Parts: sequence; C-alpha cells; structure tokens
Amino acid sequence: MKIINYKSNLEIYTPHIAARTKSSGAARESILFHSVLAALVFVFCALSLVYLSHSNAVATKGYQIKQLQEERAFLQSENDIWNLKVTRLQSLQELESSVHVSQMSVISEPSVFIAKSSEFAKR
Repeated sequence: MKIINYKSNLEIYTPHIAARTKSSGAARESILFHSVLAALVFVFCALSLVYLSHSNAVATKGYQIKQLQEERAFLQSENDIWNLKVTRLQSLQELESSVHVSQMSVISEPSVFIAKSSEFAKR
C-alpha cells in the first residue's frame, strides 16, 4: 500500500511561510509552557513567603508568651513575699512588741458623749 503525502496549497506555493507557520506553533507552545512554568514558580514563591511570615509570627507570639509567663511567675513570687511580710507585721507578737503599742495607756473611765435629739441632725 502506498502512502500518499498531500501537501497543502500553502506548502506548495510558499514553502518558507508554511515552515514559519509550523515553527510558530511550536514557539507558541514553548511560550505557553514557559508562561505556565513562570506562573507556577511565582505561586510557589508567594506561598513560601506566606508560610515564612506565618511561622515568624507564630514564633514571635511564642516568645512573647514565654516572656509574659516568666514575668507572671516573678510577680507571683514577689506577691507571696509581700504577703508574708504583711502577715508577720500583723501578727500578735509583733503588735505586742511594737513601740507604739507599748506607749499606749489604759483608760480607767472612758467618757462617752450621747447626743440627744438635735435639730441639725434632722435636716
């Protein structure tokens, strides 16, 4: 069986244009491939930057949380120390040995003023 190779009118009359048309199709495919490849590289880079900024933000928040937890622990321990000092100063033994308490005197007969009805208080 014989294979017949038919050429188009464009190939018969203008072979250089036909060759350019075939090569321009390959060039279009090449341009399309490179465009898609460039778009994929751009998307990959954009996603990488988003991931990097997100992980950086998470690390920064973690560092801030750690610092605040350390500060909270320090303030709690300082509060406990102050509470112990207040308790010690309020203890009965401390009050009995205080200079101000030892200078106080006992009143034998306290005087009490009892006000009877007054016009000023009723206003």
